[in-house]
Amino acid sequence: MISQAFRATTALLLVLLSACQSSSVEEDLALVGGFDPKTGALPTTVGQSPQIENIPPPDTGDPLIGRWFTRGADCQPPLDYDALVVRRADGYYTCDFNYGTEGRRVFAEGRWTRTGNIYKVQTLKSGDSYLSPKDPMHLIEYKVEKADQAEVWYRSEKTNKLFKTKRVDDSFVLPTYSSGS
Repeated sequence: MISQAFRATTALLLVLLSACQSSSVEEDLALVGGFDPKTGALPTTVGQSPQIENIPPPDTGDPLIGRWFTRGADCQPPLDYDALVVRRADGYYTCDFNYGTEGRRVFAEGRWTRTGNIYKVQTLKSGDSYLSPKDPMHLIEYKVEKADQAEVWYRSEKTNKLFKTKRVDDSFVLPTYSSGS
């Protein structure tokens, strides 16, 4: 049986990824708790990595494992947010989105995997809401176009948006913005 914490984590990731594919972020995202944006730590209630049928852990040594910064302006087309994604080797991820001059932060968590050039993300939690890992709406697929130890580029299969990310070290903190800056 899948724990409630695991369901929440997967739901969050799916919500965040779907936000990247929607015309309105507000329609798809809600603030998510239980994530430390500096360390990328998930809440302790998540525990061990329960298996979800379509989201096995990534291969050991997958270059997508680690801390990745997406500068929204570098994506094609440009996005209205920056993001810090932490992909763990056990298949969990966390994401901290910062929406420009709004100063609004959105957190997501869930599961991820990659097979060949197909990268999948499943959101488990959005805000205080746990999402069903069986709901296909919360599972998003990307095609990896570039993956090395410095950069990862992946394109949404649904919207054709290209996301460009750069590896960052543990001291990296997502930039904050203020009105008029």
